[in-house]
Amino acid sequence: MTKRTPYLLAAMASAVAPDLSVVAVHDAQNLSETGIRGDIEIAVALDTQGAEYDVAVADSSTAGKILRKRALAAKLMERSTEVSRLTIRLEKAIATGDVEGHPVTLTRHLEGTPLPFDQLSLAQCTSLGTAIASVHLVDTDFLLDAGYPRFTAEGIRADLTAWIARLKQSPEVPQAIVERWEQLAGIDALWQFTPRTLHGDFSPNDILFRDDSVRAMRNWENIQVSDPARDFAWAYEDWMTDQQRDALLSAYGRMMGSHMDARIVPRARLWRQMDIVRDLLRALDAADRTWIRAARARVEKLAALLNPVIPVTPKAPSAESPHDEASSTITVGTLLSESSDSPVASEQNSAEHTPAPAPHHDPIPVPSAQNSAENGTDGSVVDPELEELRAAKTEAFDRHLAHDAEETHETETQAHAEGLQGLRGLSDKPGYVSLDEDEDEDNSSESPSADD
Repeated sequence: MTKRTPYLLAAMASAVAPDLSVVAVHDAQNLSETGIRGDIEIAVALDTQGAEYDVAVADSSTAGKILRKRALAAKLMERSTEVSRLTIRLEKAIATGDVEGHPVTLTRHLEGTPLPFDQLSLAQCTSLGTAIASVHLVDTDFLLDAGYPRFTAEGIRADLTAWIARLKQSPEVPQAIVERWEQLAGIDALWQFTPRTLHGDFSPNDILFRDDSVRAMRNWENIQVSDPARDFAWAYEDWMTDQQRDALLSAYGRMMGSHMDARIVPRARLWRQMDIVRDLLRALDAADRTWIRAARARVEKLAALLNPVIPVTPKAPSAESPHDEASSTITVGTLLSESSDSPVASEQNSAEHTPAPAPHHDPIPVPSAQNSAENGTDGSVVDPELEELRAAKTEAFDRHLAHDAEETHETETQAHAEGLQGLRGLSDKPGYVSLDEDEDEDNSSESPSADD
């Protein structure tokens, strides 16, 4: 992608918003992305009133679809009364359009700093867990009324089962992965959740921090009504620590209260695994050797982590106590403790998982835990993680649900430049390139073009 000049980006912003008087532009390197999102160039524009806007330009048809979906989601959330109650700031779409074949969007600039997930402090993880919970508690009606699909627990489980059947025939996917997924798909208790409003595909640039608090969330092109565990798949990269995950999930559980999903952790791990395998399949479809080698290494590592099981002597079930009290309740601490076969990945993958649309119907009630799978069917080995899931009660996380969810974010009004005199005064803000200066000074050899 050829980098555009600030002058061209300003012209493209003015083309989609003729009433906007852009006087300066600067790069937004901290918001740059990779993968499909890497085809989107972002800059920050400044107008005569001192207001800042993000100018996003797409260089591919796929990136163009992402921008249009972002703008649609931003408009939809802006009209929602439920969403307006969130303490975190969200994108506000100002204008969209095509400039010489390139999709362009203009959104209100959000203050804050994106941080790599592995660098988050425990306080920042706590704030992020609370922020994600606040999104998950938003009523789903505004999305369903707008025609967004609702991915039910039954539908997602059926999609996974169908995918497993296809993967059994694939020589590229190790059977250790397929067999583990088949076991998880057979555990009824794992698939008892209520679909919620979620972001759908977090990457570090989607979350903006101010000090220890989440300031804003952006890039809502994958907003959906689906499994809340999807929003935590990123937390099961191998560079995230147990302490970070514990802070994240504990804060989330406190905020969710009685709505907390006791099986969210194992499903978050499963979503992460699906992302890893899907990345390999996409690499094979693209016939990209470098991509294939990297993706295959991740899949092989995952298979090695899922394969070991611990041989034990099978115990006869007790009539008085079928399950130990200690193993019958999953708490944040026990779920977050990594066993020898915990699935983790070596790299972040921002690939989107889009299951086949499930039938739209009324919200499903969460039944009591039950499971049709048998424990230790071969009588010789037992996978401790699967056994813990089978034995778990629905009252999990009780010790965290007792806490009141009173954590709030500091509310502030966004400060704009005031009393600035003249265009040159506005463009003196650090990092900006003034648009009223002669191009000959720094850009005598550049000729802005839509093809840059």
